[in-house]
Amino acid sequence: MSDDMELPPYRTRLWILFARDAPKAVILRRGPKKHFHLINWDLRDNSFVHGQWLKGYVALCDLSPLGDKLIYWAHQYHAGAEHWNRRSPSKMSGSDLFAWEPLTGADGPASNKRYKRRKMPRYMKPIYDGNRRRRAPLRKNEGVWTAISTPPYFSALAIWPSYGHWTGGGIFLSDTVIVLNEDDDGIMPQLNVPMPSKYRILTRDQGSNRNPDMSACTVRPLAADVFARFTKALTDEGARWIEWAAQRENGDLLFACDGCIYCLEEWTRRQSRDYLASARLLIDLTGLEFRMIRAPSHAMRW
Repeated sequence: MSDDMELPPYRTRLWILFARDAPKAVILRRGPKKHFHLINWDLRDNSFVHGQWLKGYVALCDLSPLGDKLIYWAHQYHAGAEHWNRRSPSKMSGSDLFAWEPLTGADGPASNKRYKRRKMPRYMKPIYDGNRRRRAPLRKNEGVWTAISTPPYFSALAIWPSYGHWTGGGIFLSDTVIVLNEDDDGIMPQLNVPMPSKYRILTRDQGSNRNPDMSACTVRPLAADVFARFTKALTDEGARWIEWAAQRENGDLLFACDGCIYCLEEWTRRQSRDYLASARLLIDLTGLEFRMIRAPSHAMRW
């Protein structure tokens, strides 16, 4: 980019999570500073589906192996973050009510069901600690939490309030086994949708010696030294910000640059001075504006 060109009003940042066992990915877009947006990416045909927005701060944690569930960490410290439901419905249309609020879930039948006779999950039952029997407390949500949702939506199926910035986040060991960065006192969730019994939630101590199987992943990030050389080549061509680059099994390189996502086919055979000029634009995510979107009913199911 030449110096005489007009700079964008803000930097559009892009983070990515690739599913381990499916040709799927989730993109987290940031810009302006406190506006975050989720986008689903189907790697088979490079199609994209835009989802919800969230005002605050969001960090992607992990995507389930099949790409249908997302763990993210977020905080909202502004005064109204916990009181969206006090806003007058007369000022909002029915389809927008609670549209961007991850704590309440969708305004639909899936999240409004009540199961009075449903059995309590094992991990929510009393915990035995030596000779003392105690129940995991329900931690108050102070505006910082870990959530599991159906991408590209932030509306949470379950929420685990964090202890400030000391706890929070997690990984999928499998599609139904989840390790949270919490101890026993923080393992009890706030459920917007009843969690099926097939799911198993582990504390960080229980999952400390277990790692997810990455053998089936077909997209790999570039090594640090290779990424550094690739970044230099793009900046020499005029690029300003390079967020990430990952190589597919077929030799194509996927990368995010200046708020856009590109595909560079057979990139190792190309001259470094032609990387950006030869890359194919997949999607331009600059210039998007915050929108209130309600999560559909299918997104509020496990």
